[in-house]
Amino acid sequence: MANQSILFSSIKYVVHVPSLQIQKMLDPQVFKKEVSFIFHPYSMSFIEASLQEAEIIKLLEEGVPLNKIKELYGADSLRVINEVEEIIKDLYPKEIIKFNKPTVLWLLTSPFCNLRCRYCYTASGSAFWSSSRILNIDELVKAVEKILDAFPTIKHIAFFGGGEPLLRLDIIKVITEKFENNIEIFSITTNGTLINNDIIEFIENYKNKFILTLSIDGPRIVNDINRIYPDGRGTFNDIVKGIELLKEHGLMFDIQATYTREAFMLGYSMSDIAYFLSRFSPYIMLRPSDYVATLGAGERFEDAMLGFMLADYVDKSIMEMLKRDPTYYDLVIAMNIAQIGRRVIKLQACPYTSFITLNADGRIYTCHMLTDFVIGNILKTSKKDIKEKYEKALKILDIYTQKLDPRLFWMLTMQDICPAELYGGLSYVSKGGNKKLGLRPYIRSVLENYWDALLVKIFSSARNGDLDRLYENVGKMLMARRQGREGLSRLVNAY
Repeated sequence: MANQSILFSSIKYVVHVPSLQIQKMLDPQVFKKEVSFIFHPYSMSFIEASLQEAEIIKLLEEGVPLNKIKELYGADSLRVINEVEEIIKDLYPKEIIKFNKPTVLWLLTSPFCNLRCRYCYTASGSAFWSSSRILNIDELVKAVEKILDAFPTIKHIAFFGGGEPLLRLDIIKVITEKFENNIEIFSITTNGTLINNDIIEFIENYKNKFILTLSIDGPRIVNDINRIYPDGRGTFNDIVKGIELLKEHGLMFDIQATYTREAFMLGYSMSDIAYFLSRFSPYIMLRPSDYVATLGAGERFEDAMLGFMLADYVDKSIMEMLKRDPTYYDLVIAMNIAQIGRRVIKLQACPYTSFITLNADGRIYTCHMLTDFVIGNILKTSKKDIKEKYEKALKILDIYTQKLDPRLFWMLTMQDICPAELYGGLSYVSKGGNKKLGLRPYIRSVLENYWDALLVKIFSSARNGDLDRLYENVGKMLMARRQGREGLSRLVNAY
């Protein structure tokens, strides 16, 4: 190996050294000992290394020529690279997940919303709205029957309004009652302002099958800047009333929160927001606001500090998960930890082919964000044509995955690389021959800071003897969320 290496030639031979600055910031004691590690995303393996060995691999990862690395570190650098190549040749994951069949039906019950959230990536539902025609309940029932007949692997129906799904509780009730024997899990993502006794009674009847997620962004001053009614009034008090009603009846729910520039400017860190929300539920999903090009809506939080804010949030969230009795769990971070612990990977860029989306006007997509790729119209398109168009979506996924440079997208085995958020949809990524797709330096920095922080915390937990406790706490949390939800238990175990 004079001037070339097999490293980074494919996802199997990709390795990653987390930012040494992140390591120094989050694990200074280990860094002082000049100990680092090399991560192998294909097998989810951590290879302990000296600081110099990590530097050599990091420079190779960043595209520095071998001759220059040899000039900087001497001939020993070639030995280090050879040793890493030999180690990873025999490393494999325990399981590879494939997204070749849809398992979730996103049912957009209504294009309308009772709120006007300033950063909404669906523009309060209008991004999904192209006509005055809305499917009636009988048409919806027949539509769902047609989709389940075409794709019997679907075991989860997610009620997602595009606007607010609880505006059409009648639809949710009919679909749930009609298909409860075919579907293992139903879920609702709601803004929380419409929860009342009627909704509570319905959810109680199906609570072993329902996952409920509420949106609230933090303290009133943070939430009510962006999550507002059409007349500009804030929603915090009404959301809290709904939450109190759910808690009064002992119903479990998750919280979905958006971290905004306003929260940052007002001095709230992401962990501040998570701790505040933990008074309502310990199960939290917190992410920065974003813009979705395919829908032409949303608001991307771009700030030079965001990458470090994410790293800090990962650090504090994992420190919380290491406690005897954690106050909260960020569900995304927890699932990422579980995935690494189980050494389960994916080799496809995005799981959009796991979804079928039925819009309120009858249009069919895979993921609800990929509106540039229409499978058909449920009232007009035959089952055969729907399945053929889905197969085309699968082929585009393969093309898209091949266009991602494994050196840039080393996290592909863990991270969903969304074509809607990064490239404007499938129409773009399916063109241009075999030319590799780039990644904006800012987006790369944000992604890597998140994953680097998570990897550093797992590595340091292992060295400190805390890793088993971390896995145990995450496992207990997942089991607690499964209790009373038999369908969720089967789905999670299968995952």
